[in-house]
Order: sequence, then structure tokens, then C-alpha cells
Amino acid sequence: MPESEEEELLDELVRGWVEVYKKSATTLVLLRLIAEAVEADTSTIAETLAQRTGWEHTERGLYRALRRLRGLGLLSVREQPGHRTGAQRHLYGLTDRGAGYLHRIESALID
Repeated sequence: MPESEEEELLDELVRGWVEVYKKSATTLVLLRLIAEAVEADTSTIAETLAQRTGWEHTERGLYRALRRLRGLGLLSVREQPGHRTGAQRHLYGLTDRGAGYLHRIESALID
């Protein structure tokens, strides 16, 4: 049974809202996940993000977001050799600035 025009419009608006929300909420979610983990590598961040939100992110998009947060001084990065290959892995952690930023956002959402 075809949807009414009103239902189709509402579905389109909801899809658009979800995409905008997803993009703007990614910063908050990434900071929260990294804060909980204390330090996390990219694959762990990607897996946890997908599990908790159900959102799909491309590897490129995730790296871009992490690079942006690092550039803002919200994340620190430490390199560590991987277990199997010895290749350098990036471990992300919150800086003091990042912890303060996260706290202020979460406080504003609660109020």
C-alpha cells in the first residue's frame, strides 16, 4: 500500500534530521567513547561507535573526524607497535582541553 504524500514527506524529513544529527553528534560520541576507554586505537573506536550508535562511518570519515579533534587540541595521539605486525598504531586519548570540552557539552545537555 503506497504511503500518503504527508507520510513520505515526514520520512524524508526524519532521514534528513538523522543525517544532520549524526554528523553533529559524532564529535560528542567520539569524545565520550575515548574518555571511557582512557586510550583507544582506531579499530576499537570504529567498532564501539558502530555497536553503540548503529551508525556506519567510512574509515576515511572516522580518520578525518579524529584528525579534526586532534587539531583542535581535544585528543592526544600516541604511537605503539602493533602486536602482530609491529606496524605503528595510533592510540587516542583525551587531553585536558578535550575532557573540559566534553564536560561542558554534557553539562549543557543535562541542564
